[in-house]
Amino acid sequence: MHATPRRGANRLRLLVALAGAVIVPLSGWSSSPAVLTTGQTATSLAISLRVSSPKAGQVQLTWTETAVPYSIEVERNGYVIAHPASGTTAYLDQGLAANKTYTYQVVGLSQLGTVTSASNKLSIDPDGPTGSGGSGGPLGIQQNWPCTGCIVSVPATYNPRIPTALLVALHGDEGISTYIANTWMPVTQKANVILFAPQCPTSLGCRFSTGNGTYTNSWWGWLQYSPTYDDAWIANQVRLIEAKYDIDRAREYITGWSGGADYLGWYALTHTSRFPAANFVVGGVPYTEGMGCPSRKLAAYFLMGSNDFRYQSGQPSQVQQILSSCGDPTKMVVLAGADHQGTIDALSSEGYAKTILSWMMSHILAGSLPS
Repeated sequence: MHATPRRGANRLRLLVALAGAVIVPLSGWSSSPAVLTTGQTATSLAISLRVSSPKAGQVQLTWTETAVPYSIEVERNGYVIAHPASGTTAYLDQGLAANKTYTYQVVGLSQLGTVTSASNKLSIDPDGPTGSGGSGGPLGIQQNWPCTGCIVSVPATYNPRIPTALLVALHGDEGISTYIANTWMPVTQKANVILFAPQCPTSLGCRFSTGNGTYTNSWWGWLQYSPTYDDAWIANQVRLIEAKYDIDRAREYITGWSGGADYLGWYALTHTSRFPAANFVVGGVPYTEGMGCPSRKLAAYFLMGSNDFRYQSGQPSQVQQILSSCGDPTKMVVLAGADHQGTIDALSSEGYAKTILSWMMSHILAGSLPS
């Protein structure tokens, strides 16, 4: 059915960014829409709207009325999609896309076409809930949470009742989370994505000599050399974030640069049950060569510099080849003349962070949600 916009100066407008399930109120609307699970009800004026038995690709709407209006309109994402007969109290919306959030409202009209009653706006994912169910913590930047040296950045647009995407950003051998967090934060804030920049845990042996009397935290060094390496550590921190915030568990992504990207040559390929897409910036070590294909598809975006020593080693290209041979979607961008630091800087200076985040978010976890 072709959806047409409802016209009239007295009507409210709603913009829905489907890819990130971002709901933004416009002028004249001061409250956020309710996100309901099966059987819950929201009431406004005379119509009480319910979402019942969501199934893949369809949503069943039912409603009750204190008085029968002259006519009824069903709206999806601010557009009229149906005109049920007066007295009708149910509508089945079918042919919906997977892993997207749709917002509905039922409106009663008078004989003159003016609004007499309207339900609240209800948002639903027809494939069932993908949110972690966290009740919603504070907005802004949290440091040293959920782990020492870690940073969590929650955008001002975060709505605790709408599942929100998460980006995990791994630092390089500079050993601290602040640098990579500050690079990605402007982009994740605008995209309504929660950012988690963990610091490789010193207490679990992630501490190595640089050879000149100083020490650093290195993800790949922790993997290769520490007897106390914990492959479940990142996922455990993500679960703590999921418990506090309503994270969309079908949209969790991971990025890393330099030593962090090298580590992703192991970690991203062996944790595809959680991350549907990964980003490698000037790094990538083929730790999984000969181990077979990842358990699920992994989309991988590689940002390299032609003069970068890590790209010239050939190892990041080997990681790409492993994934490509498995039929996984990959993209390799090589910046002409860019060295190691210049490629990292291009995330901000040339806007690659925004491009990469958008590319990753076009990929959604297939199959069961992570355990």
